[in-house]
Formats: sequence, C-alpha cells, structure tokens
Amino acid sequence: MILFFGGNDIMQGLPVESLKTNLKTMIHMAKDKQIDVLLISVPNLSLFGLSPLDLYEEVADEEGVPLLSGMLADILEQPSLKSDQIHPNALGYKIIGEKIYEKLKEEGWIKD
Repeated sequence: MILFFGGNDIMQGLPVESLKTNLKTMIHMAKDKQIDVLLISVPNLSLFGLSPLDLYEEVADEEGVPLLSGMLADILEQPSLKSDQIHPNALGYKIIGEKIYEKLKEEGWIKD
C-alpha cells in the first residue's frame, strides 16, 4: 500500500498528533492484513516555504515501514511542476510516479 496522506490535514491546521495517530492506524490496518506499506511524507507549508514534518520519519521508524521523504516538497518548490499553489501538474505527477516506482524497486517490491 502506498500511504500518501496528510496534505489536507496539514492545510487545515489540524493537530499534528491527530495526523500521526491516523497514519499509525492506517498502517496497523494494512499490517493486520499482511499488506506492506510505503509511507510518503507530505511537507508543511511555513513562512519559509515547504518544510518536512518530523512525524513522518517518526512514524516510519516506529512502525518499521519504508519512507519516501522530500519528494513532494521538491516538486512543489518548482512552479513548472505545479497546476496551482498546492497541486502538481501532469509532469509533477509523472515525476511522483517515477519516484514511487524507484522506491518500490529499491525495497524489492518490484522486480525488473
């Protein structure tokens, strides 16, 4: 399972602890069904631009799941890869797909 969750929660200013709890609950639900999970971090928008949230690394470490971090921030920092202020455009989504594919191969979940 590719778990790419939290953007709306972050944009709405919901408590970070709630996001962490929700991520862990989803991971536990997947693991209970013997489903591997790839966690993808969502950046936080601050006055200084996009910044990583430590909670994704914490959740990945605590739950023993691989993490793909920084990818979305890298894309959203490039205007040519965005369709609006918070969403990638077609090229941005293509890059997201390629990065996820590379990570799945790295984890041994996809074989060539």
